[in-house]
Amino acid sequence: MKKILLFALLMLNVSVSWAFESTPYLKFLKGHFEQGGYIHGETVPFAKLTLGEQKTTADELGKFFMGIERLAEPSQKLEISVLGGDNHTVPFKIKTHAYETQYIKGVKDKHVTPRSEADWAQIKSDTDKINAARAHEPLSIDYILQDFSYPVSGTVTGVYGSRRFYNGEERSWHKGYDFAEKTGTPIHAPQAGVVRLALPNSYFNGNLVIVEHGYGMMTLYAHLNSINVKEGQEVQKGDILGTLGSTGRSTGPHLHFGLYWGKMALNPMLLYKEQTSLK
Repeated sequence: MKKILLFALLMLNVSVSWAFESTPYLKFLKGHFEQGGYIHGETVPFAKLTLGEQKTTADELGKFFMGIERLAEPSQKLEISVLGGDNHTVPFKIKTHAYETQYIKGVKDKHVTPRSEADWAQIKSDTDKINAARAHEPLSIDYILQDFSYPVSGTVTGVYGSRRFYNGEERSWHKGYDFAEKTGTPIHAPQAGVVRLALPNSYFNGNLVIVEHGYGMMTLYAHLNSINVKEGQEVQKGDILGTLGSTGRSTGPHLHFGLYWGKMALNPMLLYKEQTSLK
């Protein structure tokens, strides 16, 4: 199936000429040109790409995906380096955002300021496992152009990018969207992919699942009541990943839904908006 998909994508692009006269090695570039957004495109196979401090390498078909930081500057440039020493730059503008501030009360003290050695040891262990999952060799499968469904319906109680205060103390900004719903509500895979992490009882995220959808783009599901998948498992769109809960740093049953490229948190709601092309 993966080979068929890759072949189909390649054939769709065979007749497309290189679109950027000033940058002949970029066939197309599209995505969400805004803070917390992402871009993907096609260039020369195995070309090196740089966007700010982020670097990646195009695959054997020239496909690539890159994220845009939450506080990225309005003026950006994509640098492309191909074999033979040729370097090309594609400048573009992005939309900036004014992010919200959210105050959350009733959080357990240990989830605001961990104090015990055991707590810190668990936090380090969780962080190492999460980072290892995000650093996994990316899959050369392209679900980025396909429709994503919502993992759950529910009331939005937290948004991407907001500053977060827990019991009056500021902590890390919010890296996804929160959907409140009843405990036990099924959480569905929004698109096909491979489970990179199925971590029970993590300190902050509770029961946690991470799924890669190709080119290092991953979705994250936190505070689950139960986990229904295993690491390395292939999932299809609509498969049940687990059930909604209130584990970890949580004050009530909800799903924390995140979108990542490596360690960079992106806005998951952009998966449901029409992409634009840079021309």
